[in-house]
Amino acid sequence: MHPKIYIFGGRQGTTAIVGSANMTQGGFANNWEMSALISGRDVNWEKNLIEWIQDRFDDGDIVEATPTLVERYRIKRDIFLANIKIAERRARKAVKSPPGDLGTLQEILVEMKADESDNGFEVQVALRKNNQRSIPAIFKRIEEMNAPTPESFLPIYEKLLQAWHSGGLHRGKTAVASQPMMFRDSLRSLRRSRSVDPDVNYNLLLEPMLQVPRAGVNVITEILHSHDATRYPVMNANSVSGLRLAKISNYPVPLTKKTVDGKTYARFCEDAERIRSSLKLKDFTELDALFNYAYWRTD
Repeated sequence: MHPKIYIFGGRQGTTAIVGSANMTQGGFANNWEMSALISGRDVNWEKNLIEWIQDRFDDGDIVEATPTLVERYRIKRDIFLANIKIAERRARKAVKSPPGDLGTLQEILVEMKADESDNGFEVQVALRKNNQRSIPAIFKRIEEMNAPTPESFLPIYEKLLQAWHSGGLHRGKTAVASQPMMFRDSLRSLRRSRSVDPDVNYNLLLEPMLQVPRAGVNVITEILHSHDATRYPVMNANSVSGLRLAKISNYPVPLTKKTVDGKTYARFCEDAERIRSSLKLKDFTELDALFNYAYWRTD
């Protein structure tokens, strides 16, 4: 429960304050807060508000603050405060550390490996590896399309999106499908490429993708990562945020086809490789899973 509601009843009617202020010294005196004051004899607002609060009681969302409950909360609060102070000291140390320090990412990796939920390291890596196994067949279907149309390309591209892990790609799927031949030709070019240089192969995909709306840096690098997860990391908001946790922040925001060229991506690959190697992760698939966990689970 997060809403704060204070109701005062008297001879002249009822007044309610609804807003952000907790019933604390900070909430009532020291902080900047925003609340709305409702007063008067309008029975409807008073009746509706009290009924809503009663519903919360009936559902068990609000319970009486008994001495036992308050003491339990006090213990919980003391434990939280103690751990927060420890975390603050650790964070201050991390902030003062030199660029490339992996202390923060190492701690998140330990937490992720101990996480036994579907978000944990083992489950996420297994899921990504399983999805990767389906991608070569999808690439092959796209490459073999003779005269792809948006209608014939879109269902196949949707299967590709289900196997990738960059967030939000499905929102641009119709725009990407409007240029199916350019997408197909980019896959063909990558397959024929004899280079393994990230700079060369990123630019190889970038040129046709400039003609494909919504096929941005994340789409290009997802293709490269699917092509070889040991050489090409995914470059998106999650991974760039992950690098910042190691105090590596020399990348453009936002990531667009105009701000990221082959040289930028090659530098990103070098930074990602140093982190992967230091954390003893097998490939960039595992590193991407860590970056994703750090981005969403520590937000």
